[in-house]
Amino acid sequence: MNRLYAFVIVCLLFGSGVTSAQAEVINDFHVTYQINPDATVIVKEIITYDFEGVDRHGIFRTIKNRHPQAASAWYKNRIIDIKIQRVLKDGKPEPFEVTTGFTDIEIKVGDPDVTTSGQHVYQIEYQLVGALSYGPSGAEFYFNVTGNEWPVVIENTKATVYSRALTGTSSCYAGVVGSTNRCDENLPLTGLVSFSQTQLLPGEGLTIATAFDKPLVANVILEKNRLELVLFIFIPLVLLGMTVIVYRFKRKNLNRRPVIAQYEPFPYVLPMYTGVLIDGRLDSRDISAGILYLAQQGYIKIWYTKEKIFGLFTTHDYEVTLLKIGAKEESRFQDTLLRLLFLDLTVVGSTVTLGALKQNSIQRQLNAAEIIKLRTALTEDLRRDGFFETPLSGIKMGKIFAWTTISWVVSLFVVSLFFGTLYNVAGFLVTFILVTVVVTLVLVSSRRSKLGFEAQNHLKGFKLFLSVTDKERFEFHNAPPKNAELFMKYLPYAVALGVEKKWVEVFADISIPPPDWYGGNINTFSAAAFTSDLGTFSTSFAASALAASGTGGSSGGGFSGGGGGKGGGGSW
Repeated sequence: MNRLYAFVIVCLLFGSGVTSAQAEVINDFHVTYQINPDATVIVKEIITYDFEGVDRHGIFRTIKNRHPQAASAWYKNRIIDIKIQRVLKDGKPEPFEVTTGFTDIEIKVGDPDVTTSGQHVYQIEYQLVGALSYGPSGAEFYFNVTGNEWPVVIENTKATVYSRALTGTSSCYAGVVGSTNRCDENLPLTGLVSFSQTQLLPGEGLTIATAFDKPLVANVILEKNRLELVLFIFIPLVLLGMTVIVYRFKRKNLNRRPVIAQYEPFPYVLPMYTGVLIDGRLDSRDISAGILYLAQQGYIKIWYTKEKIFGLFTTHDYEVTLLKIGAKEESRFQDTLLRLLFLDLTVVGSTVTLGALKQNSIQRQLNAAEIIKLRTALTEDLRRDGFFETPLSGIKMGKIFAWTTISWVVSLFVVSLFFGTLYNVAGFLVTFILVTVVVTLVLVSSRRSKLGFEAQNHLKGFKLFLSVTDKERFEFHNAPPKNAELFMKYLPYAVALGVEKKWVEVFADISIPPPDWYGGNINTFSAAAFTSDLGTFSTSFAASALAASGTGGSSGGGFSGGGGGKGGGGSW
């Protein structure tokens, strides 16, 4: 099961890349580690990689440079220094490029102007400094030999550790990350111990752990200040001032009147606009409310269908039929909403099931484009109707420039003071980019007008009316009487506002006749069952339309993927 799980995970992670990698294989992955008295580790990896008929430039190898043991202080990282010494292909020097990231290095082996295929032997030699772990019981080399990120099968793996300080205590683990399955460990000899494993599937790796006589190896621990603190502490502080500007800019026209119950939606605001005016974004509830509104207007009919599989299991689906095409003067949302269901709006009577819609990759791709159009059209409509102001309206450019300059200067000073010259450029550039992004967002974004905040306040009151209990409703003055017509009229708004279940509870004591645009589950029709069906329909429709440390390894307490090293590789 572990191997099957690993293969499935790799398929999901690498996507179509797995298809191309299936023809490739690592025949042998042999590694030797020479542990020196000064605690340096000399590593020689010999990787026999078979590209078969696939043309590639070479391979790449990633190795984690973070140590598994914790650092001495919260603002530091325990690291492993990795120095590449030599790279060979079939015994001859091969071009390579080393890229250092936050948590690993990547060795890209090969010439970008030359392709290769078939079987080749790659040899990567490098030195590790600070790779050993130290504890009360002694020193240890706990290291992930292969890494668990190879997308190809490794047929044979062997690792050998040389050191005069070996104590004879060792372990090895094979499999997916976290696996405690033991690999084959050969009988240790004086000064060396070796491990082997056959058939490592994609996502699996080999991790070894060997103990040393602590007095015979140096105590070398490398640490450095955490650059990520710039991202999580200093930059947020620098951006706080920018956030204040954005906040005040967005809420300049805020309506501060208390929210009171409203018995009707805001004038001329359709259901698909309602949710957006409340929270400022278009989401699946708004789209579902729009589809429900179109059904009420006679454009579509929704059928609830059931089917038994092998006479034992019952599955249900929803079938949607196009009944008519709207006039040009109708809401601009109408055609876009219908296109989320139907590829061709000219064929009245065409039918689609949500189950088939979720499986139709062409329709899903088209829907992604339609959703973008829908958001754009929505923004334009709300600006046209006066609910939102245009970008740059009322903004003071001098204040924006002053805050931006101050933020850049302060960030440069703080980063320089805490991290030293090595991190000046990186820290300042990150801050510069983030501050610039915030300023740009302010310049290009719109904000609610006084009418927009008035509509939001009104709709919050309407949401209050739709969501209170029947007992509380008596406290309202001149609340409209309960009847089936009122229930159906405001149901799309309740869906958009996310209170449809509470709206149903208010009408639990009266009979709601089935609407003429919904069918298939009439025998047990009730407002609660009907709304539950619509909730399932909305969820299914949205899914198709919006498809948005420590030691202990050598003593047997480790696992595959543990220790230093990690990483993996592949071809390019």
